[in-house]
Amino acid sequence: MTDATPPGSRTPLELPLYGASWSEAMRRFFLKYSTFRGRASRSEFWWWALTAFVATSALRTLSDLNVDRDPLGPFDAVMITDPWGAVLGVLQLAVFIPSFAVSWRRLHDVDRSGTWTFINFIPILGTIVYVIMTAGRPRPAGARFD
Repeated sequence: MTDATPPGSRTPLELPLYGASWSEAMRRFFLKYSTFRGRASRSEFWWWALTAFVATSALRTLSDLNVDRDPLGPFDAVMITDPWGAVLGVLQLAVFIPSFAVSWRRLHDVDRSGTWTFINFIPILGTIVYVIMTAGRPRPAGARFD
């Protein structure tokens, strides 16, 4: 979309930053920690989604590599002996609200109510619909959420 920001200046946090770099997207993600009003561009949303996926995958892999299994236990009991699972838990807790907020704002940019985020609770089909909606082009009518 267009905004009235002069060349060479920063886009205000209240407006979506189209074509955001990874560092700009991460900066805005954390600065708008609990902001549910306004809009988020595709790049702001998808850079965060990619970063979260990579970080979570790496921490889960590290955690899985450090789990001791008791082969003699009745249900192959798992005893966690490493800190990676705890680090993953803390990370997921720390980014829960901002992840929810950036998702909410992304849906605003495609002119949808943020409540569509809850469609993720419908297994498989809900997630497919959610991904299609968040991948959509920005719509001028989404400015009503600013």
